[in-house]
Amino acid sequence: MASETNTAAATAPSSASGSFDFIADNIRKAGGNPKRVLIGFFAAWIAFALILWVLPAPKGLSKEGMAVLAIVVWASIMWVSEAMPVGITGMGIPTLLVLSNALPWDKGNPPLRDALAGFSGHVVWLCLFAFLVAAIMQLLKLDRRIALAILDWIKANNVGRVIWGFFVVNILLAFMIPAANARAATLLPVINGICDLLGDSDREKDAKKAIVIQAMVYGSMICGVFIMRRTYRT
Repeated sequence: MASETNTAAATAPSSASGSFDFIADNIRKAGGNPKRVLIGFFAAWIAFALILWVLPAPKGLSKEGMAVLAIVVWASIMWVSEAMPVGITGMGIPTLLVLSNALPWDKGNPPLRDALAGFSGHVVWLCLFAFLVAAIMQLLKLDRRIALAILDWIKANNVGRVIWGFFVVNILLAFMIPAANARAATLLPVINGICDLLGDSDREKDAKKAIVIQAMVYGSMICGVFIMRRTYRT
Protein backbone atom coordinates (compact mmCIF):
# COMPACT_ATOMS: atom_id res chain seq x y z
CA MET A 1 0.00 0.00 0.00
CA ALA A 2 2.81 2.35 0.92
CA SER A 3 4.64 1.56 -2.30
CA GLU A 4 1.55 2.42 -4.36
CA THR A 5 1.26 5.77 -2.56
CA ASN A 6 4.91 6.55 -3.22
CA THR A 7 4.49 5.60 -6.88
CA ALA A 8 1.48 7.91 -7.26
CA ALA A 9 3.34 10.75 -5.56
CA ALA A 10 6.30 10.24 -7.84
CA THR A 11 4.25 10.18 -11.03
CA ALA A 12 2.21 13.31 -10.21
CA PRO A 13 5.09 15.81 -10.67
CA SER A 14 6.28 13.99 -13.76
CA SER A 15 2.78 14.21 -15.24
CA ALA A 16 2.67 17.96 -14.62
CA SER A 17 6.18 18.31 -15.97
CA GLY A 18 5.20 16.32 -19.03
CA SER A 19 2.25 18.62 -19.71
CA PHE A 20 4.47 21.70 -19.39
CA ASP A 21 7.08 20.18 -21.69
CA PHE A 22 4.35 19.40 -24.23
CA ILE A 23 3.11 23.02 -24.18
CA ALA A 24 6.66 24.42 -24.29
CA ASP A 25 7.51 22.15 -27.23
CA ASN A 26 4.47 23.37 -29.17
CA ILE A 27 5.45 26.98 -28.51
CA ARG A 28 8.98 26.32 -29.80
CA LYS A 29 7.60 24.65 -32.93
CA ALA A 30 5.52 27.78 -33.54
CA GLY A 31 8.70 29.86 -33.36
CA GLY A 32 8.08 31.38 -29.92
CA ASN A 33 9.99 31.56 -26.66
CA PRO A 34 8.10 29.42 -24.10
CA LYS A 35 9.11 31.55 -21.12
CA ARG A 36 8.17 34.85 -22.76
CA VAL A 37 4.94 33.48 -24.25
CA LEU A 38 3.65 31.93 -21.03
CA ILE A 39 4.60 34.92 -18.87
CA GLY A 40 3.00 37.30 -21.38
CA PHE A 41 -0.17 35.21 -21.68
CA PHE A 42 -0.84 35.07 -17.95
CA ALA A 43 0.31 38.67 -17.38
CA ALA A 44 -2.13 39.91 -20.04
CA TRP A 45 -5.12 38.20 -18.43
CA ILE A 46 -4.10 39.20 -14.90
CA ALA A 47 -3.75 42.84 -15.98
CA PHE A 48 -7.11 42.64 -17.75
CA ALA A 49 -8.85 41.29 -14.62
CA LEU A 50 -7.18 43.79 -12.29
CA ILE A 51 -8.12 46.81 -14.38
CA LEU A 52 -11.66 45.61 -15.05
CA TRP A 53 -12.69 44.36 -11.61
CA VAL A 54 -10.14 45.39 -8.95
CA LEU A 55 -8.52 48.78 -9.59
CA PRO A 56 -10.64 51.87 -8.93
CA ALA A 57 -11.52 53.97 -11.95
CA PRO A 58 -9.79 57.37 -12.18
CA LYS A 59 -11.97 60.41 -11.78
CA GLY A 60 -13.97 61.09 -14.91
CA LEU A 61 -13.44 57.63 -16.41
CA SER A 62 -16.59 55.56 -16.77
CA LYS A 63 -16.96 51.83 -16.26
CA GLU A 64 -16.99 51.36 -20.03
CA GLY A 65 -13.78 53.39 -20.26
CA MET A 66 -12.09 51.10 -17.73
CA ALA A 67 -13.17 48.09 -19.82
CA VAL A 68 -11.61 49.65 -22.92
CA LEU A 69 -8.41 50.40 -20.97
CA ALA A 70 -8.29 46.78 -19.78
CA ILE A 71 -8.61 45.56 -23.38
CA VAL A 72 -5.89 47.94 -24.60
CA VAL A 73 -3.48 46.73 -21.91
CA TRP A 74 -4.41 43.10 -22.62
CA ALA A 75 -3.80 43.45 -26.36
CA SER A 76 -0.55 45.39 -25.85
CA ILE A 77 0.93 42.70 -23.61
CA MET A 78 -0.21 39.96 -25.98
CA TRP A 79 1.40 41.70 -28.95
CA VAL A 80 4.67 42.58 -27.20
CA SER A 81 5.12 39.12 -25.70
CA GLU A 82 3.81 37.36 -28.83
CA ALA A 83 1.75 35.16 -26.50
CA MET A 84 -0.89 34.63 -29.19
CA PRO A 85 -0.85 35.05 -32.97
CA VAL A 86 -1.52 38.63 -34.07
CA GLY A 87 -4.69 37.64 -35.92
CA ILE A 88 -6.21 35.89 -32.91
CA THR A 89 -5.37 38.85 -30.67
CA GLY A 90 -6.94 41.18 -33.23
CA MET A 91 -10.16 39.16 -33.27
CA GLY A 92 -10.07 38.99 -29.48
CA ILE A 93 -10.38 42.77 -29.18
CA PRO A 94 -13.93 43.08 -30.60
CA THR A 95 -14.90 39.93 -28.72
CA LEU A 96 -13.78 41.43 -25.41
CA LEU A 97 -15.46 44.73 -26.28
CA VAL A 98 -18.74 42.85 -26.42
CA LEU A 99 -18.22 40.50 -23.46
CA SER A 100 -16.91 43.20 -21.10
CA ASN A 101 -19.76 45.62 -21.92
CA ALA A 102 -17.25 48.18 -23.12
CA LEU A 103 -19.82 48.89 -25.84
CA PRO A 104 -23.39 49.33 -24.56
CA TRP A 105 -25.84 46.56 -25.39
CA ASP A 106 -29.11 47.51 -27.06
CA LYS A 107 -32.03 45.80 -25.26
CA GLY A 108 -30.05 42.63 -24.67
CA ASN A 109 -28.60 42.55 -28.19
CA PRO A 110 -24.78 42.54 -28.47
CA PRO A 111 -23.30 45.52 -30.34
CA LEU A 112 -21.63 43.38 -32.99
CA ARG A 113 -21.90 46.04 -35.70
CA ASP A 114 -19.98 48.59 -33.65
CA ALA A 115 -17.46 46.04 -32.38
CA LEU A 116 -16.66 44.76 -35.89
CA ALA A 117 -16.74 48.18 -37.59
CA GLY A 118 -12.97 48.14 -37.97
CA PHE A 119 -13.17 44.99 -40.08
CA SER A 120 -15.83 46.27 -42.45
CA GLY A 121 -14.49 49.68 -43.48
CA HIS A 122 -13.09 50.70 -46.86
CA VAL A 123 -9.52 50.48 -45.55
CA VAL A 124 -9.92 46.71 -45.19
CA TRP A 125 -10.41 46.37 -48.96
CA LEU A 126 -7.42 48.63 -49.60
CA CYS A 127 -5.22 46.46 -47.40
CA LEU A 128 -6.61 43.28 -48.97
CA PHE A 129 -5.79 44.59 -52.44
CA ALA A 130 -2.30 45.59 -51.26
CA PHE A 131 -1.69 42.09 -49.91
CA LEU A 132 -2.80 40.59 -53.23
CA VAL A 133 -0.39 42.88 -55.09
CA ALA A 134 2.35 41.96 -52.62
CA ALA A 135 1.72 38.25 -53.23
CA ILE A 136 1.92 38.75 -57.00
CA MET A 137 5.14 40.74 -56.67
CA GLN A 138 6.67 37.99 -54.57
CA LEU A 139 5.67 35.32 -57.08
CA LEU A 140 7.27 37.32 -59.89
CA LYS A 141 10.35 38.13 -57.76
CA LEU A 142 9.71 41.85 -58.31
CA ASP A 143 9.99 42.54 -54.60
CA ARG A 144 13.63 41.44 -54.54
CA ARG A 145 14.48 43.45 -57.65
CA ILE A 146 12.99 46.62 -56.18
CA ALA A 147 14.59 45.90 -52.82
CA LEU A 148 18.03 45.44 -54.39
CA ALA A 149 17.57 48.64 -56.39
CA ILE A 150 16.72 50.60 -53.22
CA LEU A 151 19.62 49.06 -51.30
CA ASP A 152 21.98 50.00 -54.10
CA TRP A 153 20.56 53.54 -54.24
CA ILE A 154 21.03 54.18 -50.52
CA LYS A 155 24.39 52.33 -50.42
CA ALA A 156 23.15 50.20 -47.53
CA ASN A 157 25.84 48.31 -45.66
CA ASN A 158 24.12 48.05 -42.25
CA VAL A 159 20.62 47.94 -40.74
CA GLY A 160 20.67 51.58 -39.68
CA ARG A 161 21.33 52.80 -43.22
CA VAL A 162 18.49 50.60 -44.52
CA ILE A 163 16.07 52.09 -42.00
CA TRP A 164 17.09 55.68 -42.73
CA GLY A 165 16.83 54.98 -46.44
CA PHE A 166 13.25 53.83 -46.04
CA PHE A 167 12.45 56.92 -44.01
CA VAL A 168 13.47 58.95 -47.07
CA VAL A 169 11.37 56.69 -49.30
CA ASN A 170 8.40 57.19 -46.94
CA ILE A 171 8.76 60.96 -47.10
CA LEU A 172 8.80 60.89 -50.90
CA LEU A 173 5.79 58.57 -51.04
CA ALA A 174 3.89 60.81 -48.61
CA PHE A 175 3.50 63.40 -51.40
CA MET A 176 1.65 60.84 -53.51
CA ILE A 177 0.11 58.53 -50.88
CA PRO A 178 -0.92 60.57 -47.84
CA ALA A 179 -2.61 57.65 -46.02
CA ALA A 180 -0.19 55.90 -43.67
CA ASN A 181 -1.86 52.48 -44.01
CA ALA A 182 -1.82 52.62 -47.81
CA ARG A 183 1.81 53.75 -47.80
CA ALA A 184 2.80 50.89 -45.49
CA ALA A 185 0.92 48.42 -47.69
CA THR A 186 2.79 49.74 -50.72
CA LEU A 187 6.16 49.14 -49.05
CA LEU A 188 5.21 45.74 -47.64
CA PRO A 189 6.46 43.59 -50.56
CA VAL A 190 9.67 45.63 -50.85
CA ILE A 191 10.48 45.23 -47.15
CA ASN A 192 9.62 41.55 -47.38
CA GLY A 193 12.09 41.31 -50.25
CA ILE A 194 14.84 42.82 -48.11
CA CYS A 195 14.03 40.52 -45.19
CA ASP A 196 14.18 37.52 -47.52
CA LEU A 197 17.77 38.45 -48.34
CA LEU A 198 18.75 37.90 -44.70
CA GLY A 199 19.32 34.56 -43.01
CA ASP A 200 17.88 32.93 -39.89
CA SER A 201 20.56 33.57 -37.29
CA ASP A 202 19.58 35.40 -34.10
CA ARG A 203 21.33 38.57 -35.23
CA GLU A 204 19.65 38.49 -38.63
CA LYS A 205 16.24 37.84 -37.04
CA ASP A 206 16.74 40.93 -34.85
CA ALA A 207 17.68 42.89 -37.97
CA LYS A 208 14.49 41.78 -39.71
CA LYS A 209 12.36 42.90 -36.77
CA ALA A 210 14.10 46.27 -36.63
CA ILE A 211 13.64 46.86 -40.37
CA VAL A 212 9.95 45.91 -40.35
CA ILE A 213 9.06 47.93 -37.25
CA GLN A 214 11.12 51.02 -38.03
CA ALA A 215 10.82 51.20 -41.83
CA MET A 216 7.24 50.10 -42.37
CA VAL A 217 5.42 50.98 -39.13
CA TYR A 218 7.21 53.99 -37.63
CA GLY A 219 8.39 55.27 -40.99
CA SER A 220 4.89 55.30 -42.48
CA MET A 221 3.34 56.96 -39.43
CA ILE A 222 6.03 59.54 -38.70
CA CYS A 223 6.84 60.60 -42.25
CA GLY A 224 3.20 61.44 -42.92
CA VAL A 225 3.55 64.27 -40.41
CA PHE A 226 6.03 66.03 -42.70
CA ILE A 227 3.44 66.35 -45.46
CA MET A 228 0.35 68.02 -44.00
CA ARG A 229 -2.38 67.99 -46.62
CA ARG A 230 -5.35 70.30 -46.41
CA THR A 231 -8.70 69.86 -48.08
CA TYR A 232 -10.38 73.04 -49.30
CA ARG A 233 -14.15 73.16 -49.56
CA THR A 234 -15.94 75.43 -51.94
